[in-house]
Amino acid sequence: MEEQQAYCYFRDGKRKIDFILVYELKRNMAQKVEIDTYFANLKKQGLQIEFDKGIKFNNLVFVKLHAPQKVLLDVASIQNVVLTYEKDRTIPHYKQRFLALKNVLSREPNPKDPLFQRTSNTARGIPTSTITSSERILLVNYLLSRTDFGENIGQHGIARLIAKKTFVTAYPLHDGPWQWQPTGFLTDRQ
Repeated sequence: MEEQQAYCYFRDGKRKIDFILVYELKRNMAQKVEIDTYFANLKKQGLQIEFDKGIKFNNLVFVKLHAPQKVLLDVASIQNVVLTYEKDRTIPHYKQRFLALKNVLSREPNPKDPLFQRTSNTARGIPTSTITSSERILLVNYLLSRTDFGENIGQHGIARLIAKKTFVTAYPLHDGPWQWQPTGFLTDRQ
């Protein structure tokens, strides 16, 4: 596995990192309890967790989260999310009465266009058999926003924990480089 890709996986090199949560090593007792409760509840929901102490920022702890396929499928089912591999809606198909709505941006792309040839398989009409990176982020974010960190009403969600300064930040890990590349497949980030 190339070095840049290795950062996208847990230490075992198999489980993909979906989200990173960051908190400071120095925290008060209330924050410790909230963090421990939050992680215990994330584990109950099926998320897998790995901790790494910061190297450059050694006062921070980086928490890697991975959602197994079964967890993602369960959340998608509960939230009525239609996954790309179940029903691809990348290229619009118009019924006869809606053809007037078709414009230059919604027409089927030209397969000979060099830019189109760099797009992902789903954009080219080749079905995918897995949950996309964007869908993983959406579903894990849902779990993070609904997970309790306390027993009182309203004590749930990563956004509240960040607002309370219990966590420093939380962000998804995207596939591939963000910079435009002149060759190769385009990533979700590009």
